Amino acid sequence: MKLASKAREMKDKAEYDSVVAATKAITVFLLLSNSVLVPTVMVLSWIYRYVTGRQPPGANQLDQVCMKLASKAREMKDKAENKIDGSATGDE
Repeated sequence: MKLASKAREMKDKAEYDSVVAATKAITVFLLLSNSVLVPTVMVLSWIYRYVTGRQPPGANQLDQVCMKLASKAREMKDKAENKIDGSATGDE
């Protein structure tokens, strides 16, 4: 009699543990998916507002950085062209 009740208790505990483990797994999955989903939606909405012409926060800084990069790229291109032109005339 005691052995049967002990076995029933162990079975009930195992079922309870599996329910708790499943609940924990679902909770962790939802937390992780939301921690990826929310920032993704925020970034996509910021990009959409930037592309459509609305000025989201930080758009001015992004424009300044783009202008600086473009000017540096032009400088590097001009230096490279001058160097190539200078070495080409020096060989002749």
